[in-house]
Amino acid sequence: MGLHLNRYLYGIVFPYFGFAVLFLGCLYVIPPLSFFRRAGGEIVLAYGLGMLPVLGAYLVQVNDLTRRVYLVSLPLIAATGLWIWMEKLANRAIDS
Repeated sequence: MGLHLNRYLYGIVFPYFGFAVLFLGCLYVIPPLSFFRRAGGEIVLAYGLGMLPVLGAYLVQVNDLTRRVYLVSLPLIAATGLWIWMEKLANRAIDS
């Protein structure tokens, strides 16, 4: 789907967003980094699930990245980070 949508954009910017999301997912799961075990894991996942999909969708629809889209993606980043943090707190009693 991304390659099909890339036909209407200038350059090959859109696949970079897809590769960035996949790379962040690999950083979160694959050893030796395994960010899900570290303190910064929530930040990596919040950017991967919050900001990059919003930026990619905006890029496809408008064919440009402006300052406005970064501001629009901030609440989604915060909500994703809080969701992950609450999941870790809920599973903390189960893990102990």
